[in-house]
Amino acid sequence: MKKVLVLSVVAIAIFAVASFAALSFSGSGSVNWNIYPFQTTCVSVSPSLSVSAAGTDYAFSAGLSPWGLSDFYLTIPLMTNLSLVTGYNGPNFGETVFGGSNVNGTGSLSFSYSGPAYNHGLEYTSSALNLYVQSSGLATSSTIGLFGDTSMGPAHLYGGMTSLLGNFSGATYYAGANVGVGPANLFGLLTYASNTPSYTVGAAANMGSNQLGAEYSSSNNVTAWFDLGSNNEVNVAFTNMQFSSLELIANNLFTVMGATGSLSASYSPSVWSASVTLTGNVPNTKGNVTWSLTPSYSSSTGFALASSFSVSAF
Repeated sequence: MKKVLVLSVVAIAIFAVASFAALSFSGSGSVNWNIYPFQTTCVSVSPSLSVSAAGTDYAFSAGLSPWGLSDFYLTIPLMTNLSLVTGYNGPNFGETVFGGSNVNGTGSLSFSYSGPAYNHGLEYTSSALNLYVQSSGLATSSTIGLFGDTSMGPAHLYGGMTSLLGNFSGATYYAGANVGVGPANLFGLLTYASNTPSYTVGAAANMGSNQLGAEYSSSNNVTAWFDLGSNNEVNVAFTNMQFSSLELIANNLFTVMGATGSLSASYSPSVWSASVTLTGNVPNTKGNVTWSLTPSYSSSTGFALASSFSVSAF
């Protein structure tokens, strides 16, 4: 019954949106397997098909797999700056206080709401304020998320809360800020849940394409990173003010026989590991078929070898 209802909603949405914009399709798939050591579930296949449409006011997208509908969302304008958003496995509302490093997002600071499968929301956007309200479920089991952000001078302010309807005493509240000071950013996020506050504060300095940053959390943990452009990064973490890990990432480090090589390594007091990933395009496929080969070594599990093929059909 649920599948029939979902497919009916999607069909209606496609028909409605198609009246305002042409549909576009994209298909992709990937095959991943562990060559060594052998595992019972060593191969995984992940095909998918995406459908999207966008007009002046309307937007629609859906993801399909051989196992059925994976997600969809539809945005419908109600009035100036106000839209209705509804979806299955999305959309997820939230705020990003700090986006993190360029390489792998180290140091990112955000809060969001991701409820059960069916989500519905209102989205208000203007030059002064962005406000999002999302709910899921029905009647007393419904959950609500409320998020907003606005600018004030050099600062951008964020706030939000999530709660079960009828049980606001158990709500979780968020407040964050990101202040630009020349080439640097000072940022922080305060979370209040179950009568217990927690916070994370940090700073990042941008030096051309490089970034140096650090964060401290109320749980007495520290994360620091040195981002060298869009390819390389060094990260170090301390847990309870004790060294816990060191990580090195070097993307697009070298080229061999048309393949691009990347390196990653990590060290902690209990284990260290390193891996090299080679990626390339299968000849005569116009870049629509790519492959990767990743040999790795861990001091705890030993040598491993994995590979993958990815196909973008159209």
